[in-house]
Amino acid sequence: MVRSSQPYPSPLWSGPESCPFCQQQLDNGGAAFMRHIDANERCHDGFERWRGNVSGDMKGEWSE
Repeated sequence: MVRSSQPYPSPLWSGPESCPFCQQQLDNGGAAFMRHIDANERCHDGFERWRGNVSGDMKGEWSE
């Protein structure tokens, strides 16, 4: 995982083919996105923060 000392990024949702946290182009918005956030700490931290913010809006919990 790439380490970063930058603050958590705010998501910028521009489409499923780019990471909402760093805007890097992705092969797809599914498995490629999950691989991307697993490999990039800043994006992973942003995703976890976002997921924590929206988890109360959904019934149950996200699968991991």
